[in-house]
Amino acid sequence: MRDVLFVSSRPLAPESPQSFRSSQPKQTSLFPPDDECSYPALRLDGLVDFLSDYNRTHRYLLQIWTATAHPPGRVLPDPLVVRFLIPDVLTVYVTLGTAEPDSTIILESATVFGSREKKPPHAQSEYAVFQRLSQHLAKMLQSKPQASVQLVVQLLASYEDLFVRPCSACKRVISTEGHIPPVARTWLGGGDKNDWDARHPVCATLQ
Repeated sequence: MRDVLFVSSRPLAPESPQSFRSSQPKQTSLFPPDDECSYPALRLDGLVDFLSDYNRTHRYLLQIWTATAHPPGRVLPDPLVVRFLIPDVLTVYVTLGTAEPDSTIILESATVFGSREKKPPHAQSEYAVFQRLSQHLAKMLQSKPQASVQLVVQLLASYEDLFVRPCSACKRVISTEGHIPPVARTWLGGGDKNDWDARHPVCATLQ
């Protein structure tokens, strides 16, 4: 059993005639609709238990990150940052906030690094692949600010095979433009990490 650790270190357009709407391409949602994949709201007072349960049942690691050594107990640091680690692949620092009146957790930002980079959450990775991945996650969080912690963690888990999974469009792992793996993710439907479609950023614009 692994314990939770404190680690140091666009508004809608006016309705148009039916003939016009039908000529528009169908857009794929970055996150699944709530009626297809939803989780109960996670409140601040349930965060530690959620992290503990996750670490006990998954091979990835979720930890509360602090810049300095944090004393034992359940007093959470401010700002509140959670570190998501897929060994030998990546590390993601997710900055959390809360929404009133019940302290529901909201996700403010996410920054990605290589698993061996020793940098703080406010820095930037030295590698283009993780810079582009950080940009894509920012776009996703902006598209649905109310996305649940559980859903975003599920999304992050889909990057387990980042460096070996081919793009669903061009069937390549490394793109000919940009020379990076498929860092873009869109929802296909279903209920596990395999339901996130992987594409290169350029290929994603062609869907």
